[in-house]
Amino acid sequence: TEATSFFGKATGKLAEDHNVSLDYFWSRNNNITSVAPAPLTGLSLSPSSPYYPGNGITPLPTDFTLDPTQPVGVNWRETAAGDRESKDQNTSQRFQLTFDGTVAGWDYNVGAGYNQNQVYNKVTGGYVSDAAMIAGLESGLLNPFGAQTAAGQEYIDANTYHGTYAVSTGRVSSLDGKLTREIGDWFGAGPVGLALGGEYRKEKFHETVEDFAGDLSSLGVDPNSSVSGDRSISAEYAEINVPVLDSLELSAAVRHDKYSDFGSTTNPKYSFRFQPFKELVMRGAYSEGFRAPSLYELNNPTYTTFTQGNYNDPRLCAGGTVQPGGNGGRDCNQQFLNNTGGNSDLKPETARNVTAGFVYQPVRNLSMGLDFWWIKINGQIEEFPESEVFANPELYADRIVRAADGSIDHIITGLANLGKLKTSGVDVSLNYRFPQTGFGQFGLDLQGTYVTRYDYQQTIGGAYIDRVGDFQGYGVAARWKHNITGSWTYGPARASITNRFTSGYNDYDRTTNDRVASYMLWDLAAGYTFSKVLDVDVGVKNILDRDPPFSNQNYTFQSGYDPRYTDPLGRTLFARATYHF
Repeated sequence: TEATSFFGKATGKLAEDHNVSLDYFWSRNNNITSVAPAPLTGLSLSPSSPYYPGNGITPLPTDFTLDPTQPVGVNWRETAAGDRESKDQNTSQRFQLTFDGTVAGWDYNVGAGYNQNQVYNKVTGGYVSDAAMIAGLESGLLNPFGAQTAAGQEYIDANTYHGTYAVSTGRVSSLDGKLTREIGDWFGAGPVGLALGGEYRKEKFHETVEDFAGDLSSLGVDPNSSVSGDRSISAEYAEINVPVLDSLELSAAVRHDKYSDFGSTTNPKYSFRFQPFKELVMRGAYSEGFRAPSLYELNNPTYTTFTQGNYNDPRLCAGGTVQPGGNGGRDCNQQFLNNTGGNSDLKPETARNVTAGFVYQPVRNLSMGLDFWWIKINGQIEEFPESEVFANPELYADRIVRAADGSIDHIITGLANLGKLKTSGVDVSLNYRFPQTGFGQFGLDLQGTYVTRYDYQQTIGGAYIDRVGDFQGYGVAARWKHNITGSWTYGPARASITNRFTSGYNDYDRTTNDRVASYMLWDLAAGYTFSKVLDVDVGVKNILDRDPPFSNQNYTFQSGYDPRYTDPLGRTLFARATYHF
C-alpha cells in the first residue's frame, strides 16, 4: 500500500468583517495485491488429450479407475500463469470555497464545494483468458496435471490479460450556509444562541466495466454491470441553546432533509448540560437519525465470489448426507458461488439514540467520565447473510439458483435491509497529570468502552441474536476495549507507552476452538521538537511482537486469525517528521 496526499489553504480579508478562504485536498492510494493462481472449475478433458490420465504422460493412481472412452472432469489451478496480481488506484480531491463574516449582527458562513473520488481497477499479471484455457485443454496443448511444454507456456503467456477492467467515479457538488447570533438573555443566566442553516448537494456515481472481465471467472466481475446513478439532496436545520440557570443549559435542534429518490425526513435532537457544582458536569441527549443508502450501495455492480463458509446443498446433501442425484464432492461441505453487490431497492436506515453521562474533576489534574449510550437502528443496511440462505432454503428459495442438473449454480445475497439492531454500553475516560517534577511532567490517560448489549436480527422480524463476546453471523462485539497511555514531557522532549486491549470471545466454531484469547499490545513512542518548528517522532508498535490469537473464523481468506480485529504484522517500527511554517 502506498498513500500520497497534499493539502493547501489560502485565506484573505475582503473587508473589516469579511473573509474568504480556499482549500484543496488531494490524495492517491495505490494498493497492489497478489493472490494464488486462478482456479478454473467444471472443465472436461477428452480421452484424445495426451494428458488424459493413463495415457502415459499423466499416470493414473493405482486406487483410481475410469472409463478410458469417456472424458474426465477436471478442476485446475492455473499455476503456470503465476499468482494473480492486481492494482487498485484510488484518487480523491476536494475543493472548498468559504466566505465568513458579520452582517447586521449575524455571523455568517457560506461555501461551495466539489468532491471527486475515482477508482481504477487493473489486472497486472496471472489473469488468463478462460476461453483460451478451455480451448487449450480441448486441443491437447495444455496439461492440467503438471508442467507445461514450451508451446503450452507460450500459449498461456500470450493469453494473459493486462490493463484496466473497471473505473468507478463519484462526484459531489455542494452549497451550504449558516447564520448564528445571540438573541437575548431570556432567564438571566446568559445569552441565548441561535443557528440557522441549509445545504444543497448533487451526487453522481457511475462505473464502467470492460468486456474482457467476462473472460476472467476468477475476477468475479459481470461485464454487463456498468451502472450509473445520481440524486439531489437539500436540507434545512435550526439549533438553539438556552441557559436556564447558571448551572443548566438546554439545547434543541431539528433538521429536515429532502432526497430526490427517498422523499423527506425530519429529525430532532434534544440535549442538556447541568453543572450543579464546579467539579461535576452532567450531560445527556436524545436524537433521531436517518441514513439513506449511498449511490454506491444502490448501484454497486453485481459480482460473483465464493461463499465465506462451507455449506451443504439443502436438497442434494440434506443434513450432510448425499441424497439421490447428489454428488458428495460437489454438493457437500462446499464453498458455493455467491452473486452479490448493490441493491437498487434498498430503503433508508432510521435510528434513535440516547446518551447520558458525567465528567467529574475532583482536583485540578484529575478528570473522570462515564457516558452511557443506547442505540436502536431499524432497517440496517448489511450484506444478506449467506448462512440464512442455507438455513432456511424454503423461505429463501429465490436466492438459490440451480443449474440444469439440479445442483446449485450460485446463491444470491447482496446488500439488503435487515432487521433491527439494539446496542448499549458505556464509554469510560480517566485523565490524570501527576505533579510537576524535576524530571518532567508525567500523565496517564484511559479511554475504554464496555458493551452491555448488541442484539440484532439477521432478517426482518427474525429472532434477536446477541453478538457481545460471541461470534455470531459475520463477527463479534467485544465486551471491553481500552487504550491506556502513560506520557512524559520535558521541555521539547516527549515519550509515551500505550497498552491496547480487547477482551476475548467465543470463537466461530466452538466445537474445534472454544475461545479466542484476549488481545493485548504495548506500543512505545518518543519525540523531540527542534526550534519549535520541526517535530520528529519514532516508535515501536507491538513491542513484544505478539501474534494475533487463534480463531477458526472462515469469513476472510486469512485463516488462523481474524484480521478485522487483530494485526498480523507483529512488531513494526515507524518514524514521522512534521515541519510547521
